Amino acid sequence: RVSYIEQFTELSSDTHKWVFRADWDTWVVNAVIMEITQRDTNKRGQFALSKLLFDRADAQIRKSSGRAGPGYVVPTRVGGEWV
Repeated sequence: RVSYIEQFTELSSDTHKWVFRADWDTWVVNAVIMEITQRDTNKRGQFALSKLLFDRADAQIRKSSGRAGPGYVVPTRVGGEWV
């Protein structure tokens, strides 16, 4: 069986704009490193360093996002209707 996509849609192109928080790349890279090295007893030092860098980047991202953690939504009325 041969399958194909009739119309290909690009995930990114010149017209798309990607906006990330500061230190997002450090967060992603160190999250991957921690996943790879967490069970390897020879890489405990690398895991500890990645955890430190990850935590710093995570704190910076949370600080710049305006919320310290998971939030909740409180419905408010505007003009007599719930929004």
